[in-house]
Amino acid sequence: MFAPFIPPAPPPSVEFAPELPEPVPPEPESEPLPLPEPDAPLLLPEPDPEPPLPPDYAMAAVVRPSESAVTASSLRSIGISFLLHQGWWANRDSFDLFR
Repeated sequence: MFAPFIPPAPPPSVEFAPELPEPVPPEPESEPLPLPEPDAPLLLPEPDPEPPLPPDYAMAAVVRPSESAVTASSLRSIGISFLLHQGWWANRDSFDLFR
C-alpha cells in the first residue's frame, strides 16, 4: 500500500574554484583632463539647417481624385457585398450548404 522508504541520495561533493589572482589597479592617466570653468556658458554645436523639401514630397499630401483608391464603384461593390452578407446572415438557419 505504501512505498518503502528510500533514503535521499548523498549531496554531491562541492568543489571550490581556484583562487583568483589579486586584481591589478589600472595605471593612472598621465594628465587629467581640464575641468570647464563653472561660470562658462556651454557651447553647443550649431544645428545643421534642414534642407528644403523636394517638390514631389511637398505635393504628396495632396490627394487627387484620379489617384484616390476609394471611388464610387469601389464603394458600391463594397456596399453590395455587405448587403449580400447581411442577407445571408439573416437567413443563416435556412441557408445550409451541406444539406
